[in-house]
Amino acid sequence: VIWVLTSITFLVAPASAVYTRLLALAALAVFFTLSLTELGCFDEPIPRFGYVFTNFIDKLCCNWFPIEVILEGRKHWHDHGVGPRIVAYEPHSLLPLGFIAFVTESGLLPKNMAARWYVCGTSAIFRVPILKHLWGWSQTRAVSKGVMADIIKKGATAVVCPGGVAECMHMTDNGATEVAFLNKRKGFIKLALEHDVPLCPSVG
Repeated sequence: VIWVLTSITFLVAPASAVYTRLLALAALAVFFTLSLTELGCFDEPIPRFGYVFTNFIDKLCCNWFPIEVILEGRKHWHDHGVGPRIVAYEPHSLLPLGFIAFVTESGLLPKNMAARWYVCGTSAIFRVPILKHLWGWSQTRAVSKGVMADIIKKGATAVVCPGGVAECMHMTDNGATEVAFLNKRKGFIKLALEHDVPLCPSVG
């Protein structure tokens, strides 16, 4: 969408609107460059500038939206706070803001959960310049069996919404009623069994 709008602006702008054309051309150059570069959004550790920027955004979201983490079975979380696991988060909603709670730097997780937490989202977000950098710096990875397996193998936690974006299509009453789309989404269960890690349900 960004590419299309910027290109249309460049083509439609009258010849006299030199500054508009130059601005559109500069925007195209920036978006093109960002689409080819990752700026360390998948590096370990995250680049300092990316960490500071997304850390600010994550904490701002936690303060703006009434997000609170409530853990059931405190003993399990206390005994197994650090270690690999798969967290199945539902529902997806139009904007899965609840995922922010699972970002390590959000400050909402208990202190003993020092291991990294990675949110696994649709690969579509990693095709959009700027958006992919923000999500990447916020410890989000493309959801796939291989990526989740790598996260588990290095002792971290993978957070996934099994229903995914498809749940948005099943929302009713103008979004007032959520639907957990789990009929054919069992891969995360098989992955937990294969790697012998806890599978933790989460409802937002």
